[in-house]
Amino acid sequence: MSYYRLQTIDEQEDMNNDFQGYLHNDVETTRVETITRRRPRRCGRKCRVCCRFFFSFTTVVILSIATWILIAVYKKRPMIIYQHTLWSSGDNGVNTYRIPLLIATPKGTLVAAAEARKTSSKDDGQKYLVIRRSIDQGWTWQSETKLLTDERYTDCLIHLGALLVNSRNGSIGLFYSICENQHDSCHIFTLMFKSSFDDGYSWEKAINVSHQIGPGVFTIGPGYAIEKKYPPFIGRLIVCGHGNTQYGETFCLLSDDNGETWRKGGIMRSIPYGSDSSYRDFFPDESQVVELPDGSIFAIIRNERHYKCFCRITALSFDGGESFASDSIRLVKKLPDSAVSAGLLWHGGQLIYSSPGGRILRQTLTLKRSDDYGVSWPKSTVLWPLFSSYSAMTSFSNSTSEYIYLVYEKGYLWGYSSIEFMIIDLSMLN
Repeated sequence: MSYYRLQTIDEQEDMNNDFQGYLHNDVETTRVETITRRRPRRCGRKCRVCCRFFFSFTTVVILSIATWILIAVYKKRPMIIYQHTLWSSGDNGVNTYRIPLLIATPKGTLVAAAEARKTSSKDDGQKYLVIRRSIDQGWTWQSETKLLTDERYTDCLIHLGALLVNSRNGSIGLFYSICENQHDSCHIFTLMFKSSFDDGYSWEKAINVSHQIGPGVFTIGPGYAIEKKYPPFIGRLIVCGHGNTQYGETFCLLSDDNGETWRKGGIMRSIPYGSDSSYRDFFPDESQVVELPDGSIFAIIRNERHYKCFCRITALSFDGGESFASDSIRLVKKLPDSAVSAGLLWHGGQLIYSSPGGRILRQTLTLKRSDDYGVSWPKSTVLWPLFSSYSAMTSFSNSTSEYIYLVYEKGYLWGYSSIEFMIIDLSMLN
C-alpha cells in the first residue's frame, strides 16, 4: 500500500521559489563566467610598452653579459702570448682602418701596413696608407707613418696591396694600386711598387709596374709576396692578386731580377669569363700563396660567388707560378669562406690558415693547421669569437721559435672596430 501526502499551498510556493532561485543563480554564474572567458583582462598601451621595453632591455643585458664573458675567456687563451691594438677606427680623424698586412724582415723588424679610410668603411672613398714598425719582434710598436695619400684626387684612388721581403738585396717592398675601380675621377688603372732598404723607415720613389705588365686591372693581394727557396727558379719573387669585379680571375706576377721588372705568370679565370658571370658561378678572387718544401706553390683563393659551396678554392703550381695545374684545383669544405680574404703561412713543417669561421657572416676568427700540405685540416682553434674579417700572418724565417705573428680586423658589433696584433705560440695549440 502506498501513501501520498498532499502538500499544502504554502509548501508548493516555497518549493517553486527555491527552484526559480536555483535556475536564476545558475544562469547568472554561467553568464559571468562566459563573459570572463570571452573578454579577458588586457594590458593597457602603457603596460604593453613597458613590457616590451623590459623584454628588450633584459635581452640586451643577457647578450652583453654573455659577450663579455666570451671576450674575457678568449683574452686569456694560453696560446695568445701577447695582444696589441695597432689601429682603432675613429682615431686620428679616420673613420675605419682596413686591409692589414704584415711581414717579418731578416733584421728582426715587423712591418705592418693598413688603409686609413677617411670617411667610411667602404672600398670607395678617400684614404691614405699607413705603416707601423716594431724592432723588438712585436712587443712594442713605433708611431704610425703616413706613407701615401690621395688628397689630390676625389674618390677611391689607393688600394693595398701586398708586402714583400727580398733577402737577396735586403729590401722590403709594397705593392699598391691607383684607380682600381675606375671611377669618374680616373679611368686608367695603375699598379705601383715602392721599395725600402732600411726595414720601412724610409721609402724609395715608386715604380709603375703597369708599364711592364700592360693594361688591365691586376689588383695585388692583399697579403705578401714570396721568394722561392727551392727549385725550380730559386730566388724568384712571386706575388698574386685578382682582377676587377666584372672579369673574375686570380693571377700571379713574377720577377727574376730582385723586383726590378715584373711579368705576368699563371692566371685562373672565372667561368664564364666576363660580364655574364653571376652568383654561384666559378669566380676566383683574392689569393695568398706559399712555397712548399717540394718547390710547388700552394694557393688559397677567395670563392667570391660561392661556387658550389661556401668554402675556399685551393690550387697548386709546379712551375714556379707560371701556371696553375688544372687538376689541382679543389673546393675545400673544411675551410669556410664568407667571401673574405684569408691568411696563409708555411711554418714549422705545416700550413697555417686564418680566416673567419662563418660561412655567411664574417665572424669567429679561426686558426687551422694542415700537416699534409693542405690535403686535410683537422686542427682548428678559435682566436676571437665575435666579428672579424681580413687577416695576415708572418714569422721570422731565420728563427726556430714556435711563435707566429698575426694581424686581423676585429669587431664587436661589426667587423672593423680595430686592427689587432697577436703573438701566437703554436706549441700551446691543441
